[in-house]
Amino acid sequence: MMSFKLTIGRVAFAGCDLLTNEAIAAFVPKDGEIVPDFLYHVLPGVALGAISDTAIKGATLNKAKLRKLPIPKPAPSVQRRIAKILTTVDNQIEKTEALIAKYQSIKQGLMHDLFTRGVDEHGHLRPSRDQAPQLYKESELGWIPKEWTLEQASRVCREIVVGIVIQPARHYVNEGVPALRSANVREDGVVWGDMVFISEASNRLLSKSSLKAGDLVSVRTGYPGTTAVIPPSLDGCNCVDLIISRPGPRIRAEYLSLWINSDFGKGQVLQGQGGLAQQHFNVGEMKELLVAVPTLKEQEVIEERLWSIRRRMRTEIAHLSKLRSLKLGLMQDLLTGKVPVKPEHSDQDNGITPNGATKAGVKSRGEGIHA
Repeated sequence: MMSFKLTIGRVAFAGCDLLTNEAIAAFVPKDGEIVPDFLYHVLPGVALGAISDTAIKGATLNKAKLRKLPIPKPAPSVQRRIAKILTTVDNQIEKTEALIAKYQSIKQGLMHDLFTRGVDEHGHLRPSRDQAPQLYKESELGWIPKEWTLEQASRVCREIVVGIVIQPARHYVNEGVPALRSANVREDGVVWGDMVFISEASNRLLSKSSLKAGDLVSVRTGYPGTTAVIPPSLDGCNCVDLIISRPGPRIRAEYLSLWINSDFGKGQVLQGQGGLAQQHFNVGEMKELLVAVPTLKEQEVIEERLWSIRRRMRTEIAHLSKLRSLKLGLMQDLLTGKVPVKPEHSDQDNGITPNGATKAGVKSRGEGIHA
């Protein structure tokens, strides 16, 4: 089965007798000609050539066009081998996705514990309030350790201002000083994709929004409150329509960023938006944002605990990206015949013949993956 709308080109095996509607197409392989597992891998790529874009209903698949598109059809024994190789990669992709989801769940639980219990002088989580109620006090955001204070962001930051908001495009140049926008701000840092630049003269003119390493930038519209810390490599850059928070001596930049990105920070942001994520998050709301403030040493320990799990997630996310690129490369090589494949019954290794693109060549792209 293949989806014709919304999740265009997504393929799945039926697994049982069923009926489909106009959003799902059913494909019945001819016995002896097409191996179902092979068709499963081929169809999504074929579907790209049959997409129709309509103004009213949005993108969909054109059935008539899809029927005429050619499907590669090597010998069934070769189809089985190709399907086996690609399925091996799919299995590794699925395992990596599951591991990322597991780390995400661990991070959420750890973040909740660290921002409600903190760590003691030995670096261990404090006992819960049920276990040791004398260690906690009630606050506007719930129970927090007695040693902590709950303060507005304006009291722990030297300054909270907004980036360029008046006709920013008039300052854009092809090369110059980087100017961050919402698209460049992620919870785990600043990304360079889709970066714009302003001239040196404009940067001096707009010095109020010039950024220093350790400043925080927060998104105002789209995903309001999403916050990142400016790294040393971007010291002196500028920003467009972002909230700039400059931490004072009582709070660490990374800790404040983690707090704002947590449920405790984002919950306040969305509450101020009436629960709608497309409204503006403004400077006044950031100044009033409540922040739980431990000692600087405890903030540092909390940072390291959370960044430790984030580093693991980054490693797995990078691995997932490589696996997906590997699959695309293998599909192009195997389905076009660029890398010949021996029939499954005669193959002793991974089905790739030693001539043309050799086994070693495939293994380098696949990091040693074998079917």
